[in-house]
Amino acid sequence: MPSVVLVHGYSETSLAAYQHFPELLNQSGYDAVVLSAFDSLDDFVTIDDLALAFEMRVADLEATGFDVTTAAFVCHSTGALVTRRWILNRRDAAATPSAAALPGRLITMAGANHGSSLAEIGKTPIGYLQKLLSKHVLAVGKQVLTDLDYGSDFLWSLNDEWMDAWNDATYPLASQVLAFSLGGDFIGNDAAMKLFWATSEDGSDNTVRISGANLNYAFLEADPDADPPTICKRVLARPVPHKILKGYSHFDTDTGILHATDVTDAAFAALLTALQTTAADYDALAQTWATENAAWAVGNDQNVDSTVVFSLRDQVGRPIGDCMIAFWDEADIPGDPRDVTLAPTRPAAASCPPPAAETPEERATREAVVNASLSVSPAIISNSPIHNDVAVGSYSFYLNYPNWIGPGGTNQHAVYIEAVSDSQYIEYKPTIYRPSVDVNRLIQPNQFTYVSVTLNRDPDNEYALYTWAPALDPTARAAAVWRPFPTLPYDVPRRPGT
Repeated sequence: MPSVVLVHGYSETSLAAYQHFPELLNQSGYDAVVLSAFDSLDDFVTIDDLALAFEMRVADLEATGFDVTTAAFVCHSTGALVTRRWILNRRDAAATPSAAALPGRLITMAGANHGSSLAEIGKTPIGYLQKLLSKHVLAVGKQVLTDLDYGSDFLWSLNDEWMDAWNDATYPLASQVLAFSLGGDFIGNDAAMKLFWATSEDGSDNTVRISGANLNYAFLEADPDADPPTICKRVLARPVPHKILKGYSHFDTDTGILHATDVTDAAFAALLTALQTTAADYDALAQTWATENAAWAVGNDQNVDSTVVFSLRDQVGRPIGDCMIAFWDEADIPGDPRDVTLAPTRPAAASCPPPAAETPEERATREAVVNASLSVSPAIISNSPIHNDVAVGSYSFYLNYPNWIGPGGTNQHAVYIEAVSDSQYIEYKPTIYRPSVDVNRLIQPNQFTYVSVTLNRDPDNEYALYTWAPALDPTARAAAVWRPFPTLPYDVPRRPGT
């Protein structure tokens, strides 16, 4: 039987966090059970720090003869992020990925694999007060919570690197580590969970969304330079067995995913399945659990969620902080949505006269866009979008998957993105992405999707060229003052079409 290393989650300050799991594992034949302990409440400690410290302690453990390669690492909540970052660090530090001593199994239980709804609330005065009352410390682990926030630089990097390692053509992480994920669908019986929207969402276990616990996810790269703009998709080449546990919440001694008191508990039984599934049966278990998840979804529409995180940057990588992202139901857009022009195409005037009356064509376009947005709105869950308060340019949307795909799964969507700069001289061209006809391939139920969008800054109005002539003497040049640039007979003509 493999050894088991248990890794707890955010804000835990006692080994009681593991509840009865050490005893139940021992009863099930696992003799070597190691308990992690780390401080996540220091406001200056990051998850990267915790992963580096984890490597030091694992090295100590290996010095005693402990074989990491035959061990299973079982992680709750933020412990999943610490362990996954540690695995990637160890893999990167090895002479070759195949030489890295990595754990034989990784099992995340309500793992915050893509973040937590509570991260931003935890950094507010409410979070500090709660920690003072419950933990008797005036600290909340501000940096850890920043890392846990949807769309954070940490989460984006971790999941990008994890996918690259998992799909590595030469040394796939998928052949070194058997990974599994489990997550609940219930906010629990604690009335306090209903005080805040972030702890009482449909599609959540009160701390981590159903999609957030899933180790299956996708990256979409939006290419604005393609004509038409296109979206390319990356997914895990080998699906991870993921199981949704009905009636389990993130924590507590009643419905929490770690609350088992005997080996018949459904969450503990699923853990044993993950511990005992052989490499030969791994892919079959992924299919079995996917089938069970599909059965869970029947009649449970309000909880079937998908989360989409956008990262908007310009062509040199700077984040874009002022934008609008809209989903359009293509059924309400006549013709190709990419042909829609929202801004009136009228010549610029020297002064600012009142806007001209809306033309019938413009009115029809505006009404079509409004209707297309309203058609999608039932799929966008309340409190969306969420703007990451540190990672500028990161916006997260909660989507109800059944409403997203519509009856029969036939809904098709376009994504309209418009950004505004702080300068009158810099513009962003609005972009419309029309995903593939099979929208189900882009967004999956109970999964996270990361969408990286580049909007090109257009500084065309920021520069002018003039050809010198004798008439453009010092006096004339001194009179040619800009803001705006003066129009002179010596302007270098613009290229056709610009």
